[in-house]
Amino acid sequence: QKPRATSAADLEELMLAREQSRAKLVVGHQVLLAPGMQALLRSLRSGAIGDIERVASCRVSSGAKHNLASALWELGPHDVSACLRCFGEPPVEVSCVATDPAQQSVELTLSFGGGRSAVLMLSRMGEGARRELVVTGSTGALRFDELSGSVNGEPAVPGRDPLVLQCEHLVACARGEADSWFGFEEGRAVTEVLMRAERAMVPARASDPRPRTRATGPLGGVPSFDGS
Repeated sequence: QKPRATSAADLEELMLAREQSRAKLVVGHQVLLAPGMQALLRSLRSGAIGDIERVASCRVSSGAKHNLASALWELGPHDVSACLRCFGEPPVEVSCVATDPAQQSVELTLSFGGGRSAVLMLSRMGEGARRELVVTGSTGALRFDELSGSVNGEPAVPGRDPLVLQCEHLVACARGEADSWFGFEEGRAVTEVLMRAERAMVPARASDPRPRTRATGPLGGVPSFDGS
């Protein structure tokens, strides 16, 4: 998680270590274990909103002053993993724009062909916390609020804490009692998307004002930063 690999060389190192030690490599995607996210994915598989056309996500916190790492790598793995699960395939094109010189706020766009796309807003410069994902299909839409655990405004989906589930699963894998829910290939797919985004990133100019990102208000079709 947050991912251990940030380059092709890191991925090769992990693969070699796994082969030499014959150990299990467990990838942590905590957001995918959230009961609300599991409910959303089940609805998508059942065709509840028809063919998936668009994903829009917003992951905002106010921790920029405490962490100097890029928001792309610190926050991006969560929503990239969710997008790959929703579409079931890697994007054909990746673009990224830093809206802050220190890369504390970025907008990531993934194109999946056939006019399908995902837009991810990632920021540590918010006025509060916000974690939402909206999936729009040909016949409807689903909105997952990670903080409340709700889907489409309904009461939080019951279930266990995803962090507890992930830790228990890690222990079970270490004991040889289970296979990883999220295999190495899934972790590699997320890392490769982030690597492509980093290479394609359009940097913000040092003279640009540092935007603040609102943590309230509706998440529209394309999330954007509010410069007020």
